[in-house]
Amino acid sequence: MSRIKIYLLIFIVISFLKNETFASSKKFITPIFNGPTEFKLMVDFLQRKSESDEEISLFQKSISKMDPFASLLNKDELHFTIKTEIYKGILKKYKNAPIEKANVNLALIQECTKKAEELKNKKKIHTFSYWVISALISDAKYLLTDPSNLNFLRVYKAGEQGSDKNFPIWKRKLNMVVPWLVFFEGADEIEFESMIKNIHLETLRVISQYLLVMVQNSRFDKNIDIRPSKFSNLKSFKWIEEKAALPKYPDENISKQNSSSPSEDIKGWVPKDKPNDLNQPKAAIDPAPDPNYVPPANLPKPVNDWMESI
Repeated sequence: MSRIKIYLLIFIVISFLKNETFASSKKFITPIFNGPTEFKLMVDFLQRKSESDEEISLFQKSISKMDPFASLLNKDELHFTIKTEIYKGILKKYKNAPIEKANVNLALIQECTKKAEELKNKKKIHTFSYWVISALISDAKYLLTDPSNLNFLRVYKAGEQGSDKNFPIWKRKLNMVVPWLVFFEGADEIEFESMIKNIHLETLRVISQYLLVMVQNSRFDKNIDIRPSKFSNLKSFKWIEEKAALPKYPDENISKQNSSSPSEDIKGWVPKDKPNDLNQPKAAIDPAPDPNYVPPANLPKPVNDWMESI
C-alpha cells in the first residue's frame, strides 16, 4: 500500500473516531445551573445527534461561551430567556409558510399523535424530539377544539376575514403550528430530527449570546471574567454517564408558553414570608405610600401575545 493511501486511511479513521467520540461517547454534559427542563433535554439531544465537525464545533463553542456566567443568572432570568428562544426557534420556522385549509383538521392531529407515540415506544426518537412534536400537537388540538376557538375555525374555513381582534392572532398561531404537523406526518424520524437539530444548534448559539448580553448589561461586576471556558473544563455543566436518566419532558404547549413551567416551578412561587412576619401589624410589613406620588394619566396597554414579535 502506498504511503499516500496509508495517510489517507489514517485521516479517515481519526475523523471517524472524533465524531464517534462526541456523538456516541459514554459521557455527556448536562447543565447544573437552574435552567428549564427543555434546555437540559435540548443539550442532551444536540450532543447525541451532532455528527459533522461543524455541528460539534458550534455546539461546543456555544456551551463554552455561556459556561462562565450561566450559573450567575437567577431562575427567572434563565427560564424566560431560554424558554422563549427554544419556542421561538420552533415556531418561526414556518411563520410565513402558506397552509392548505384541507390540512386544518383533526385527522392530521390524530395521525401525528399515533406516529409520535409509535416512534417513542420504539425508541426511534429522542425525548426532546418527542416533546417538540407533542407540544405542537397539543397546540394544534387546542386551536381547533377549544370552545373559545370554534368560531375562529368556522370563520377561517368559510374564507372570511373575521371581525374579532383575536382572530389574526389565532390564525398566526395556526400558520406556525400546522406546517410542522404536515412535515412530521410525511417525514421519517431521521428527517424530523435533522430539522430539529439544525434549528436548535442555532438556538443554542442565540441563547449563549443573549445570556452574555444580560450579564454585561445588568447588576454584575463589570470586571467579571466572561472569557469562554475550555470545553474539557466546564463549571456550569457536569459530565454524566450515557445511561443517566433524562428529565421528564415538560407538559406544556409551545404557543401558549408561560414564563415558567408549572410542573417545575410551582414551588418557586410559594410566598417566602416568615410566619412571624405575618403576625406583625400591616404597617410594619408594607411600606408607607409616597405622599408625592402622582398616578399616570394613561396606563400602557398590555401586550396581547408574545408571538406577535416572531
